[in-house]
Amino acid sequence: ITQGEDIIATNHEKILVLGSNGDWNGKQDQKEFIKWLEESLASLYRVAQTHDAQAIRNKLVEILPEYTPQPDVGRAPESKWSKGYGAIDKRTSKTSSDPLPAPPKAW
Repeated sequence: ITQGEDIIATNHEKILVLGSNGDWNGKQDQKEFIKWLEESLASLYRVAQTHDAQAIRNKLVEILPEYTPQPDVGRAPESKWSKGYGAIDKRTSKTSSDPLPAPPKAW
């Protein structure tokens, strides 16, 4: 929740609805904002495929200026998502045949 967003109560005490402040993140209208958002997410997806943690954090800060990355606390454990297609599984010494998922078609 950011300053300027209207908080609208609902019938459920733990569910809130945020009203738009009409800014569209500095874009002229919703259509321009959606185009920017899709391009930004596609760019983030491409950076994420490099597995470069610092580049990913930099891209997130570029897209979300209010985002503050946590300090690098070490590598996360490997998974099928971090190994990528054709990587060798150190536990079984077999080559992974599961390709990584394609980005959503909107990208």
